[in-house]
Amino acid sequence: MTTVLRSPSAMEDGGSYALSKISLSSSPISILPEEILAQIFEYCASEDPHATPVLLSHVSFLWRRIATSTPRIWDTIYVALPSKYRDYVRTRTRLERSGAIPLNITLLVNEIEAGDKDLLDKLRDHLWHCSRLKLKSDSHEIGRSAVVFLGATSNDQLQLLERLDIKLSCLRELLDMDEDANDKLRNDVTDIFRVLAQVDAPRLRELNLQAASLPHPSLQVAKLSHESLLALAPVHNPSSLSLTLPFLHTLRIYEDHPMLADDITAASILHLLVKCPSLRTFVFRGSQSIFDSHGVADIPPIYLPHLHTLQLCHTFHQRLILSHIVAPSLKTFRLMWLNRPEILIDEFYEPDPSELSEAPTEHSQSPYTDLLSGAGLRALIRQSMKASGSPLPITVFDMDFADIRSPKDFLWAFEHMPFLVDFKIIGSDMSNKVLLALAKERISADGKREGWLCPRLKNLEFSRCDVITGIGVVALAKGRNPPLVEGEDTEGRPARLKRFILEGCQRVDCESVAVMQYIIGDVCFEVEKISDLYPENSLEMPD
Repeated sequence: MTTVLRSPSAMEDGGSYALSKISLSSSPISILPEEILAQIFEYCASEDPHATPVLLSHVSFLWRRIATSTPRIWDTIYVALPSKYRDYVRTRTRLERSGAIPLNITLLVNEIEAGDKDLLDKLRDHLWHCSRLKLKSDSHEIGRSAVVFLGATSNDQLQLLERLDIKLSCLRELLDMDEDANDKLRNDVTDIFRVLAQVDAPRLRELNLQAASLPHPSLQVAKLSHESLLALAPVHNPSSLSLTLPFLHTLRIYEDHPMLADDITAASILHLLVKCPSLRTFVFRGSQSIFDSHGVADIPPIYLPHLHTLQLCHTFHQRLILSHIVAPSLKTFRLMWLNRPEILIDEFYEPDPSELSEAPTEHSQSPYTDLLSGAGLRALIRQSMKASGSPLPITVFDMDFADIRSPKDFLWAFEHMPFLVDFKIIGSDMSNKVLLALAKERISADGKREGWLCPRLKNLEFSRCDVITGIGVVALAKGRNPPLVEGEDTEGRPARLKRFILEGCQRVDCESVAVMQYIIGDVCFEVEKISDLYPENSLEMPD
């Protein structure tokens, strides 16, 4: 085999090449129809869309002909600025071979140079069939790049856009050197949304925003597309955005740096949710930098009838956000890293009478977190049930360092989650009292059967729960998984536990685990926590 390729990039640069003279006629793959080979190529390219198409097109003349005539393997375009001429050739080649299929375009901006204009113009000519657009920056150039890249975009050029990702660097290096970094970043974000406000994207369904600031409060636009301006409403002037985002299904917001996150308040998030009546998934990861209830009291409850997934992480705004959401269709509910060791409550908070504890000694190790996580949780459940007239269909409930107050509050939550299947809790001092309540059917004072708590519960995970003991977990296992007797009437019995994970629960001994394994079968037990159930990358923007 001979080749004159000097580098892998030369494969796409249009340079000279010599294909392998090795015959594939003796290989079983040679008898496959070309249509099947094309589908195999598409699958391989989905695993590594950058290198795979180039490699496949340099195996043999047959494979090259199939690869270059299969547009779907060339649909991923990655451009980093500043660029070189070979980047322009590589991008042009991919755009030509991709034909008119929907594109996935990523633009990484470090700096913009005069020679980048041709490349940006080439990309802009193909925005009409871009289905996913990602703008990333490791410097303060992202605002200017958005203006250059999208500024000349006509209203009909983003008709196929379904997902928009904007990821702005937290500017850690700039923070150490430039005291005006906050203003620069805010102006960059403002520039982005000012340009996007002029672009029509009727199919846009998903927005992922990672930034440390919101558009400048003075941002005013003459035209607001119903979905293109996925702007976090300016905190000081939310009424300036009067239109809604009726088709947005997924919204993820990630605060990038606590030192620059002073604008992302609970009020700004709620003002945005008001404009998303069709929202199905909402994820917010904050920075736990400040607690600001300013402007929240003026916002009425937000009715989100289609919301089925809600996740809050690393924020002190959980009560303010949860207590304003009405989500009768909620199925997946995750609260992550929300504990607060000291009092953090605003002067305007007036707790519901049921929030007052009758037994302060039952408080958790983080009693004040209940004023944030617990109070918000109970408010969301109450008002959502009131709106629908029926219990919430929550099937997955995760509490990762998001403790609530006492056994009676855990039991209250479980009483209002009759469809719960998966429950996970980390870093809590939930007691045996809760486990024993789950282990037996409830009987009223006059002897009437009131049914089981969480009758569909099948999977349990406890990590760093140092108050529960072996007695509690064994009682739960025996109560939920009694010996099967042939011919016995099982009507009214709860679902049998299928999976039970115990990690880092210091008071659960190995003997109790052995009993549980005999009863349930699938029991995972670790004395020390060997891995985080939520790895750090699960909190990052999705790729």
